[in-house]
Amino acid sequence: MSTTNPNAPVTPIAAPPWLRELAHARSRYIELLGWPIEIHIGSRSVIVPVGETLDSITMPPPLARAVQAELRITMLAGPVVTGPENDTWTFFTQPTATTALPPGLAELRVIPAARGHCVPLPQDLHCQDGCCWVETPGAHPALPPWPAVVATTRRVVARNRPRIRTADPALSLTA
Repeated sequence: MSTTNPNAPVTPIAAPPWLRELAHARSRYIELLGWPIEIHIGSRSVIVPVGETLDSITMPPPLARAVQAELRITMLAGPVVTGPENDTWTFFTQPTATTALPPGLAELRVIPAARGHCVPLPQDLHCQDGCCWVETPGAHPALPPWPAVVATTRRVVARNRPRIRTADPALSLTA
């Protein structure tokens, strides 16, 4: 039988520093971006779920660099983040009704995020170990339309098809 007094005051326990840092990062991102940022305790990271407020497309860096350059030219570049191993770039887009991709892009490792998938974000706007902003977002950034990113990717692939070696796991665009 327990003798705990239900009226005894509860002594608060301070959150660990890493959790306070994540909570601070989450607050900064919500204020800056207006996105539904969450904290993932298991990986100790800030994440953004996609499929409602925004969507995302991930691709290998060589292809992504060419796509981002084209999007800049057309003034449609939006926030882009690298994956934890810097092996992918994720383009954030306006939400779309369907994330189906045209034939040929999947074999090049162009991957639409599934509804509810969570994309990890850097803990701040500066590059750190793990995730890093390639294209740093400004306040409440205008996101490019999903079809514009897909069309730009298709255009880059079509223009560079002879130079794309799909057998290469890094998907190199050779000079």
